[in-house]
Amino acid sequence: MTEINKKLRSGLLPAPMIIKNYVEGDENCNYEKYLLEIVNASEIFKLLSGGKEYTAPDNEAHGENDANSEEYSLDFELVESSSYLEAYKQYSAGIEVLVPGVKMICESRKRGSVPVTKLHCALRDIKTFAQIENILNSESKYVPMDTRTIDNIDEQIPVDMKTFFKVLHKNKNLLLFIPEKFSFDGEDYELSEAIEIIKDALSVDYLLSLEYRKTKIAEKDTFLMCVYDKQFLIYKYENGDLVIKEAVPQIKSRTYTRYRAYLEWCKEAKAMLGEE
Repeated sequence: MTEINKKLRSGLLPAPMIIKNYVEGDENCNYEKYLLEIVNASEIFKLLSGGKEYTAPDNEAHGENDANSEEYSLDFELVESSSYLEAYKQYSAGIEVLVPGVKMICESRKRGSVPVTKLHCALRDIKTFAQIENILNSESKYVPMDTRTIDNIDEQIPVDMKTFFKVLHKNKNLLLFIPEKFSFDGEDYELSEAIEIIKDALSVDYLLSLEYRKTKIAEKDTFLMCVYDKQFLIYKYENGDLVIKEAVPQIKSRTYTRYRAYLEWCKEAKAMLGEE
């Protein structure tokens, strides 16, 4: 069995970069915007579109794909649990744009902590397709954040996994975005070596789920994307394995670059508020 490199670390990207409308007064606070820019900068996706630009839909009222061209379209999906993202939003410092160029940081909506599902960890307990089917057929109900405790988190975990497994049934080409930045503890690797180490870790967590999707939606593509160093790594599920297709520099996305500046600003502001 593949083992995860003990030096590998990962951390959730800052809230403004993955939670839509997190920055009040900034209509561009939407991770789908920078994913679209990365897709348009990607050589593999250019090949799939015949060199044509991908555009966002006018609206998504009927489940339209997030990136569309004449030749190829795909949908973006954020790969993390709803319980984690909800808590991340509530327990992170808020940001508000007062006027263009002027931002204000606010205290987090909530203090303390709450148990959440870390999706990739929960998926490690899934060993068979039968387990996936059991979760999909379960009657598990969402546990409200204000009533969730360490004693009832086991009721929430299957709810979050069920949401993910339902995504895998979408009859669309999927770009599954893992909103974490990978790094290594005290060691430097060449990009090619880091790509393989990260691939092994992703395989441990997600390969069975991707194999399951292939049995249900065989004709559609599935890509996995994550962040490492200053690159977006794009893997594709092919022939029972994850295959690296491209490493796209982050600077190819103006939106992502701008939100990296938010990241630094938030870090400094949170430090002043005593939240770090």
